[in-house]
Amino acid sequence: MRNFFLLIKLQFLNLMSGGKGRKNTKQKPKKSSVLPKIALVLLLGGIFFLMSYIYSDIFFKASIIDASYLPALMLTMASIMCFMFNFYSVGAVLFNNKDYDLLSSLPIKKSSIIISKLTLIYVASFLITLIFVIPSFIVLAANGIAVTAGYVLRTLVMSVFAPLMIITLGILIGTTLQVLFAKSKYKNLFQTVSLILFFLLIMALSLLLDGGNLLVITKLYFLYPIAVNGLFSWIDVLIFLAINLGAFTLIVIAVCLLYSKISTLIKTGYKNKNFRLKTYKSASLVKAVYKKEFKRLFTVPMYFLNVIIGPIISLAGVIVLAVFVKDLTSGDALLNEVFTIGVLAVLLFAHMSAPSTNSAISIEGKRFWIIKSLPVEEKLILRSKLSVNLAFNVLSAIISSIIACVFIVPNVYYGIIVFVFAVGGGTLAGTVGLLLNLRFPKLDWENTNQVVKNSLPVFLSMIIALSLCVLAVLPLMLTSFITPVIYMGILAGIILIANVVTFIILEKFGTRMLQKIDV
Repeated sequence: MRNFFLLIKLQFLNLMSGGKGRKNTKQKPKKSSVLPKIALVLLLGGIFFLMSYIYSDIFFKASIIDASYLPALMLTMASIMCFMFNFYSVGAVLFNNKDYDLLSSLPIKKSSIIISKLTLIYVASFLITLIFVIPSFIVLAANGIAVTAGYVLRTLVMSVFAPLMIITLGILIGTTLQVLFAKSKYKNLFQTVSLILFFLLIMALSLLLDGGNLLVITKLYFLYPIAVNGLFSWIDVLIFLAINLGAFTLIVIAVCLLYSKISTLIKTGYKNKNFRLKTYKSASLVKAVYKKEFKRLFTVPMYFLNVIIGPIISLAGVIVLAVFVKDLTSGDALLNEVFTIGVLAVLLFAHMSAPSTNSAISIEGKRFWIIKSLPVEEKLILRSKLSVNLAFNVLSAIISSIIACVFIVPNVYYGIIVFVFAVGGGTLAGTVGLLLNLRFPKLDWENTNQVVKNSLPVFLSMIIALSLCVLAVLPLMLTSFITPVIYMGILAGIILIANVVTFIILEKFGTRMLQKIDV
């Protein structure tokens, strides 16, 4: 047990390590580096909590489901969100770190190693689940719905075990993809394509399943009926517990038995036995720099997933709403305006939460010296990294905005605001993300997951995105003070001004910040 807690401690310290990447940095005490990150996590949790409360209130007032089922619906939303963000990273955490040789030589059980690697993912998923579920109790109590101690306790027990199924599915999918393509010459391409197909499958199912409204997510989460019954019955809670815990136990046993073989297979990889040195044609420096950025994106599956998930959420959310919004609103102008504001918040979050630029510098790792030694201007390097974000975030923002304007938005004013929120938010996220990564680079990583998912610029980008989302949905609570369309127009203007200011800052100080970074 002592060894297990030591492994947990090492995982936590690795997560909190700031990395290196700036000249003349002095060693600081541990508290000075850890406390700001803890503060950021608490701030991020607070913003998530507020967002969850607002959406719980919207679902309650829209009467989408029986009011007493609201905690189960929020539990479902939390599970699906955790799955979309973690389903591939779980396999990477297990097998893609460079600590296999060290850990395998220690007198520690494989089950302890595996569970310790998954503990931080479990804790993060559990906290997200709580942040989604607890506001639903507050909304019910505030609206006079009886919330008994047993009702709350049963929901919390299910929240404890719900992340286990998410982790189980993540291990199955992530590890299976890595094993299938481990010996392939184009394994990164295959993994990338499989990720796209997987998310397209989720989108297709959400459109084809018989839901008739936004409750298609309850069809995708197959444990939802048991969770609903578990709100009122301890027997169903035990069934929910048994399914989640049983699935997790089985997958851990399977991984323990195959851990060495899988790890060796993945690390061996592809070797070209028929390699022959060829003559390569030279290309222009500008073309080479841009080609390098896009090649890096498509050859690192975790990096690609982090970039593509926002556009996919944007497109999927808008398409689902476009298909079902007429059934939901039934000609109700007020409810249509509520869903329009919800669409604005979704588009803003989807295009601002995970820009490619917040890890574009850190992803270079110990090969960062290569881009610094290239005979090109630093501005070209920065613009090439921005171009990746523009290619995905802005393109999907334009498509999502068009769909929203045609099928959802009630008038031309909201149509303009939708375009500003989506496109302006996407470009702003790219510029701010690059500035954050220039200020807080992390080049000494061992696994891409550390910079793509857990780095400081990623946290800060998420906080900025969530803060703007909270501001976007405030009109739903401030209708007596200001007309929603006027408020949203003012916020759209602020986004446009922020785009201009951040771009000027990047042009003026970006090259200087890039020069200060050192491996």
